[in-house]
Amino acid sequence: MSQEGILPLIYGLMKKTNPDLMDKNQFSHWLSGFIDGEANFQVFMDRKYLRAAFRIRLHSDDISTLYKIKEFLGVGNVTVNGSNCLYTISDLYSLKTVLLPFLDEYNLLTSKWLDYLDFKSVVNYLYTTGSSRLSAEKLAWASTIINGMNSPCGGTPYLGPGLSQGQGRVQVELFLIEV
Repeated sequence: MSQEGILPLIYGLMKKTNPDLMDKNQFSHWLSGFIDGEANFQVFMDRKYLRAAFRIRLHSDDISTLYKIKEFLGVGNVTVNGSNCLYTISDLYSLKTVLLPFLDEYNLLTSKWLDYLDFKSVVNYLYTTGSSRLSAEKLAWASTIINGMNSPCGGTPYLGPGLSQGQGRVQVELFLIEV
C-alpha cells in the first residue's frame, strides 16, 4: 500500500485529522497547535551578536509534514541530518513578516506563548535596529530573555487541535459534585 493510501487509514484509526484534507483556516489552527507541541523559539548569542531562529525538529519519517508547513508559510528551509529533519526560519524578514503575523493571529495556547512573546521582542528589536551587535545594556536585556525562555511557567489548560499530534500531552480530570 502506498503512503498516500495508508496515511488516511492511520489518521482515521488514531482519530486524528489529516493536515492534507484541511482548508486554510483549519490548517492554520492545526499548525498553531502543532507549533505548541513541537516547535521551539531560539534566541542565542553568537559571540557578541544576538540571533533568533524558529525550528521544528521531527524524525525523518515525518519530513512530508515539514515540507507541508514550508509550503503553507512560503518561507524557511527543510534539512535532514541522520534520522532527524529540521524546519528552520532564521532570516529576520521572514520571521517578522510571516511567522510573527501568523502567530499573532493564531495564538499559541500553552506556556510556549510566553517564549513566543520574548522571541517576538527580540525579532522586533533586531528588525528595527538592523543590527545584531549589542551594547552592554542590550546584552543584559538579551541575557535576561535567553535565561528566561523555555522555563516552566504555568500555562493554560486550553490546547489547540495540533498539540495532540505533537509531543504535547493532555490531561483531563473530571470532578463530580453532589448537591
